[in-house]
Amino acid sequence: MLSSLTARLLLIGLLLPLTTRAAANTTGSSTHPSAFVTLTHSEALARAKAENKPLLLFFDGHWSDDAQKLSRSTFTDPRLNKFLSEKNIALRVDVLRSPELTQRYRVTSVPQIVLIRADDVLVKRWFKYHSPGDLLDDLRELFPAGSLTDERARFKPDDIHARLEFSTKCLTVGAYAEALEELLWLYNTGIGSGQLEKRHKLRTLHVTTVIQRIHHLGTVFKPARDALHALADREEKNTLRSPDRRLPPTRLVHLLTTLQDTVRLLAVYEKLPPDSKSRALLKSYHDWEKVRHTASVNSTSTPSAVIRLQTEIGLPDSIP
Repeated sequence: MLSSLTARLLLIGLLLPLTTRAAANTTGSSTHPSAFVTLTHSEALARAKAENKPLLLFFDGHWSDDAQKLSRSTFTDPRLNKFLSEKNIALRVDVLRSPELTQRYRVTSVPQIVLIRADDVLVKRWFKYHSPGDLLDDLRELFPAGSLTDERARFKPDDIHARLEFSTKCLTVGAYAEALEELLWLYNTGIGSGQLEKRHKLRTLHVTTVIQRIHHLGTVFKPARDALHALADREEKNTLRSPDRRLPPTRLVHLLTTLQDTVRLLAVYEKLPPDSKSRALLKSYHDWEKVRHTASVNSTSTPSAVIRLQTEIGLPDSIP
């Protein structure tokens, strides 16, 4: 069912002449080159992914006074266009020709500027008219001047809070390798280091937060997925090598839960000495019903680890 905005746009399309594709990608001035690419949305998104740049979408309607002001003054500004060309892939969207994009990005008014990451995740929206200076300031705040390396050098190497914020900024601008580097530092050094946590008052920052961020990054960046599996391999080895330590099995539970590999968790449990602390910790894992269901889906027979758990924690014999 069409939204009210889409219905209005279709009606306007019957009454007003459609602009051509070339006209939709000009800024209304021949003296300043446009930052907007002459590509389809799919092509622009693919280019954004290939270049690891955000995609800026200008939803334009030529009947709107604010949209015309943006075209005449804001998007003719040479400083803004230079910034857009260097830091973004910019695409002008004619809402009359692209009602499916207005629905996809939930555009309910014109004009509207939508900034998304290369993985098509929303970063920010701008409504109505913005001067070139105001829009440039907002974009510069999202994409600071200088390289990420320069910004990274501004805070101390052991500043957990700064490195967590920096990883978020890297993720926002599509600097996935840098984001992964910061998250791995937080996992390996920042989190679980009592002195650092106490100094920066971040004892509430749990390792699950870092694992989940690495997992989210892994949806668009394969090295992050590989890193998560490598961490699970390492924590499994540490758990089996030192079964009376609590940190490795705790992290292993969080990692394998995030990876949805609870059958592997059962296999580790079975290998541990009966009276070890690691085994007791895994035994206390709170979601054994899910583990049992996963095991039943992945095996035609009940795994021995599940049978032992049924005996030790009193689960029913049948696996639904």
